[in-house]
Amino acid sequence: MVDWLKEEVLTMESKTDRLKTLPTINKMNFKCLIKVILDCLLSSVKSGLKTSESDLDRLAVWQSTVYVMEKIVQSIKKQDTRNNLLIFVKGSILLLKLFLTEGMTVCQNLFKLRTIEVSKLLKNLQIITRYIQNICNYAKVVKDNALSNCLPNVRGILEALILKVKNIIVLNGCTDALFIGILKNVDIKGEEIVPQNDDDDDDDG
Repeated sequence: MVDWLKEEVLTMESKTDRLKTLPTINKMNFKCLIKVILDCLLSSVKSGLKTSESDLDRLAVWQSTVYVMEKIVQSIKKQDTRNNLLIFVKGSILLLKLFLTEGMTVCQNLFKLRTIEVSKLLKNLQIITRYIQNICNYAKVVKDNALSNCLPNVRGILEALILKVKNIIVLNGCTDALFIGILKNVDIKGEEIVPQNDDDDDDDG
């Protein structure tokens, strides 16, 4: 489903435009579809983890989950209304919390055996967390109360994820496996946010 969604959302420009595959979904109620997808994804992940018999099975569950979340991010970027952003952040928090408690354990256990697969999973997850961070930056700039209320929870999860990833790298002596850089402070459009109090010190070099 998510494969065609990111293409069809491009056609929803006016309030009356609808998805071709799901004509009941238009620009106004698109947030409902995102919520259903995220809710079903969470249930699917929990069910998949429960029935998995090995860490390799659990890794496959998380690979599929992150893939779907990436596609949702691509769709949200094309329909980045405030309501869509809010639904996405709230749903993502639940999935990231689960990954933090269960997914990171799988990554730790398999890192040396499946370095490439685990590294790719974490790098793909970073695409999602970066966009969530961009939403947080946007929320602070526009002073959106509903989005801002999610910030403490999001910040705590993202910080915990970074610490656990670094811990995996250090414990396994694989500092070359992943690169965690310092990100620019950008909004949901990818445009850099310059702090207002730094206007006078805005140098290029």
